[in-house]
Amino acid sequence: MGHPRRSRWLAAITAVVLAGALAGPASAGPPPPIVWTRAAASAVFDGAYLRAVAGGPAGLVAVGSRLSDGSWQAGAWTSRDGRTWRRSPDLPGGSGTDLAGVARWRGWFYAAGTMYVQHGNRWTPGVALYRSRDGARWARLAIPSSLVGVTALDVVAMADRLGLVGCRDSESGGCWFGTHARAAIWTSRDGVRWTATAVAGAENAYVSSLARTPFGYTAVGGVVDVGEDEEGYTVSSPVEAALWVSRDGARWRRASEAANLESASAADVASAAGRVVAVGAAWACVQSWTTTGGATWRTLEDGCALSGESGAEMDAVAAIGRTFVATGFTWAESAEDAPPLPIWVSKDGRDWSQVGGRALQAPGGATGTDVIAWRGMFVVVGAVGIYEGETLLGAVWLGRPR
Repeated sequence: MGHPRRSRWLAAITAVVLAGALAGPASAGPPPPIVWTRAAASAVFDGAYLRAVAGGPAGLVAVGSRLSDGSWQAGAWTSRDGRTWRRSPDLPGGSGTDLAGVARWRGWFYAAGTMYVQHGNRWTPGVALYRSRDGARWARLAIPSSLVGVTALDVVAMADRLGLVGCRDSESGGCWFGTHARAAIWTSRDGVRWTATAVAGAENAYVSSLARTPFGYTAVGGVVDVGEDEEGYTVSSPVEAALWVSRDGARWRRASEAANLESASAADVASAAGRVVAVGAAWACVQSWTTTGGATWRTLEDGCALSGESGAEMDAVAAIGRTFVATGFTWAESAEDAPPLPIWVSKDGRDWSQVGGRALQAPGGATGTDVIAWRGMFVVVGAVGIYEGETLLGAVWLGRPR
């Protein structure tokens, strides 16, 4: 099994450059400076790829996968302060499983991902769900028939319920390479029984994440075109970014008044200070969409100016107060040319600046797959050495606003 991730760098999905934006008010001044440090690069991160992180009163829990005896194994890591981490014991039934999301809800950590099950000569995706009180000891949850054939991309706390997002009917290619995939969102009030919601505009699409907003909920993802090239290889290209809004989390409609969706993909969404910010990519250039009411969305005017010479993408976003931080991946031709971990900062989700610093430097390239706000600081998880398979290391960065 390959190693899928929310970012399109592994899926090799590209599109065309976007330009233009709707008019709107100017940014409320520059964001405050943020001091970045990197957690100790200990052996607990050897061969690991961190995909998501969640925080609780006692500390942080990160999930993803790691190489074990030549195959990917579901993994979890815990920390009390974000600086020192421990690897949890192997998760039960975690072989061949990639955990893509984690959330804390009603005193429990829930982790979700995808495992592939063999049926004759075919491999079909299935959801893997785990639950833990402390992030160290996990129990695997039984999967209802409604989640068979589902690819899970994230699990999110939704106030009075849990949300699970991804796609269904994708056959063996997952959400980005599976034919006939349909965007899907499920909710659960106990973490065990799941109910499918009504998602409009779901054909050939996926949902990558969702967030609670002042007007209900917003979910983001994309529509893809899957086919074969001249040599018979499966190829996938983004058709358009997809933005869904819902008042109750049960019925979802596509946002129609949004610009620059064509040939783009949206990866994550966050809400703060009455503003909703979605981030993603458009033909190797970063892109973002912002709204205050869910009806009209404004976009980044020139994402390519923030994407370096080879291009970049935003894969995750979080906020503290009015400050939004996004992270993701920057393309490079080789490990020697790999730039540092990309971090972008904004006061409104539309005007972004990229920051640097010694702590963001990473030999072999770095990727940020998730970012959260916890105890007044930003926590970014991902991996370094991504251009050098044998030196892959999980990584955590901490950003403290001054």
